[in-house]
Amino acid sequence: VVYQAIVQRDEIVAIKRLTDHMEKEYSHDGKRTVNIDPGLICMENLILATNKPFFHRIYLTDGVYAEVTLFYKRGTYNPIEYWTYPEYRSTPVLEFFNGVR
Repeated sequence: VVYQAIVQRDEIVAIKRLTDHMEKEYSHDGKRTVNIDPGLICMENLILATNKPFFHRIYLTDGVYAEVTLFYKRGTYNPIEYWTYPEYRSTPVLEFFNGVR
């Protein structure tokens, strides 16, 4: 899902908090039934927000981290070898984000 509204980059924390709430709302027996990964499609990269720390993620605030998942170079988004999730590496997904950009 892509929203057409332009948001400022610092709004990603509030958006992540909202999606965390939605995931809890749709959980069953304490287990998540949906996984919502909010992100920002920027001219130079695609950023995902997460609650999980890892060496390549930057802490923002309130338990939220930012991860550069794709970078834009030579007319297309590109995965980052060591940490881009497989579902973000596929040609259809890259074409989708290129189209949105």
